[in-house]
Amino acid sequence: MNMKCKLYLVLLGTFIVLNSFVNIAEENCACKIYVPNAFSPNEDGVNDTFQPYVDCTVSEYDFKVFNRWGHLVFESQKPDQGWDGEVKGKPADANVYIYVLKVSYEYEGEVENEIKTGDVALVR
Repeated sequence: MNMKCKLYLVLLGTFIVLNSFVNIAEENCACKIYVPNAFSPNEDGVNDTFQPYVDCTVSEYDFKVFNRWGHLVFESQKPDQGWDGEVKGKPADANVYIYVLKVSYEYEGEVENEIKTGDVALVR
């Protein structure tokens, strides 16, 4: 069952005057997407690959990772495939990389598109 979530923000003033109000905003909770900000491909079985975690069924998925010069170092159209920290079969340098994730999924009969961008630290 799909449903909207409610986000509550309560602000309270300080000192002598006490002001309070509630701001209610609806947010789409049909698909939660989490992208880690670091990974360590050292084959210890913990955080060895970099991949987004998507908790819904997607109709389209495009995940790209770039080095700091803008060169594509990894690309996948499969949500279960992550980057192992290698570029052309060799270990990539410990550095900060940029990602772009485009996801499409259906929610309440409509196609929703999300784009997430950010950076990830490859730690060796």
